[in-house]
Amino acid sequence: TVNGVRQTVYPTDEGQICTFGCDEEVQVKVINVQGFDEAVLRPLSKNYTYEKLDAQTIVFTARPYDRIVAEFDSSEDKQLFIFVNPKSETAGKPSKDDPDVIYYEAGKDYDVKHIKVPSGKTLYLEGGAVLNAKVYMQDSENCKVKGFGIVNGMDNGVEVSGVRVQNCSNVEISGVTILNNTGRVCFNAMSSNILI
Repeated sequence: TVNGVRQTVYPTDEGQICTFGCDEEVQVKVINVQGFDEAVLRPLSKNYTYEKLDAQTIVFTARPYDRIVAEFDSSEDKQLFIFVNPKSETAGKPSKDDPDVIYYEAGKDYDVKHIKVPSGKTLYLEGGAVLNAKVYMQDSENCKVKGFGIVNGMDNGVEVSGVRVQNCSNVEISGVTILNNTGRVCFNAMSSNILI
């Protein structure tokens, strides 16, 4: 939970992922239903601290742009990756009504399989949106993939990268969390002026 509000946790083969947005310090509560003896919040260089409430629960504070890995009993099998994004996306947030924007709203899962971002277009995912698709830009220019949502390229039967950029110029990929279990997460080839 974040300030008492329940969050969605996405299981993957490599760990579990939770993303949420906030504009100030928040209290995060993590319940590991299997129970644990000790927890570690990584990276250690950030000196994150937590309070253990019981055999299943820890609480700690987080701020926008924190990237925290909660590890239980020194096991990588139980890791929880927490991505804290700014909730205010006003800077650079496009309009839903812009014809050059492919817009996905927060709080929804979209099953698309694959989506091409053509020249001059922006694919925008609000924080809390989950796009179940492989995203590709090919023979395109001046296109973007932005926002604080999730591009979930896992297990959709297409054996390519989560986001693919090929033979493109002037491409920006920023803010999004990309999940992929085959190939590369983000593939870039024969392209120039790519900002990731």
